[in-house]
Amino acid sequence: MLVSNINLSGKAMPVFKRRTKLVSFRVSDEEYEKLQGACLAEGARSISELARSALRRTVWAQNPSLDVHAPEAEGSGTRELIDTMRELNRQLSQLVSLAQSASGRR
Repeated sequence: MLVSNINLSGKAMPVFKRRTKLVSFRVSDEEYEKLQGACLAEGARSISELARSALRRTVWAQNPSLDVHAPEAEGSGTRELIDTMRELNRQLSQLVSLAQSASGRR
């Protein structure tokens, strides 16, 4: 079933897989604002999507045998894409750290 979801920038985006389970945790107002900024920077449709993606990357990086989000077809193009995404994730983490440092100096 294709359902629309409104992202942080107000654009409707499709949701392809219905989610039925809920995982929740609390964050401070400051953490929430930073998560919203990270969503915009990463192009995530929502904080939930950002968290889901980060969790998959973290779990997969720590235990590749779980293969929670690896593409099924492994090819040189796929491997290159995965490597590029890992590098982008590393750079995004650096940007988040810099933003956190800058916001702490105010």
